[in-house]
Amino acid sequence: MTIPFTPDLWTVLLVMLTGGIIGGIVNFFYAPLPNGQPNSLGRCVILGIGASALVPVFLFVTQSKILDKLFYPAGPELSAADKAINLLVFISLCLLAAISSSRFIASVSDRVIAQLKEEVKEAKEEIDQTRKDVQATRQTAAEANQKIQENTATLRGLKEVQKARTLAPARRSAASASTLEVLNQPTSASHPDDPQKGRWGGLAVREGYQLSATVEAVDNDNDFFAVHLQVTAPDSVQLPADAIVVFHLHDSFTPDEHRVMFQQRAATLALYAWGAFTVGAEAPGGIHLELDLADPNQVPTAPQSFRNR
Repeated sequence: MTIPFTPDLWTVLLVMLTGGIIGGIVNFFYAPLPNGQPNSLGRCVILGIGASALVPVFLFVTQSKILDKLFYPAGPELSAADKAINLLVFISLCLLAAISSSRFIASVSDRVIAQLKEEVKEAKEEIDQTRKDVQATRQTAAEANQKIQENTATLRGLKEVQKARTLAPARRSAASASTLEVLNQPTSASHPDDPQKGRWGGLAVREGYQLSATVEAVDNDNDFFAVHLQVTAPDSVQLPADAIVVFHLHDSFTPDEHRVMFQQRAATLALYAWGAFTVGAEAPGGIHLELDLADPNQVPTAPQSFRNR
């Protein structure tokens, strides 16, 4: 690293050297050693230069801005007179440090050591706090990992149950089918593995009402899917406050019929499924809607693995 020896830096170094020498000479004549011990001019000068050299450290510890103003160029923010005053103060400090060199060196050393100890103490406290935070984070991570394992086991069980239900033959009692036909008057089912297919007219859009769906995998293996069904009402229709949509699902769901109220002209149903199926929906006014989740034209977001089941 190259140190830029500017005129201001040379001035500061010259002041410290001169102040140390002059202050050491003054110290030799002003403060004789106790108990009549012989003093040495060379010793006083060396101590004076050393004490004068510690003045920048003293100013740094005390957070003084004198040195900053000495190196700051004169201008609108710092006049030449102010800079000269700060230089005179710095000269005086160097002389005072050199005159009381022994006590000044001991004082600055004690202050620096005390500050270093305080910084070391704070650093240790920060390290201890960091260790505690790391330990707490590890504990939280362990609890989260345990929760993930529990949720994974639960999800695996749900997958198996849903898979078994989906693969099981569709069964519906004659009484239930008869009741459904009386209430809704849909077309009779012609797909035993997909009971709702063809029962609700085969259209996802009718008289402004639209049945739509989105399908997303809930895990990386694409083995279980979140299905969001929604029926939206046209703006031209005045919906009553208690307007609902009846969603009819595959009979492997329990329950396989859900009644959902409209919220801001949309009725939404969220569920989980293992594979594709056909959804029937009854909108207000006896309007029947039907959506095949396996049809890529109707549900383009559905993964291929979902459609194939």
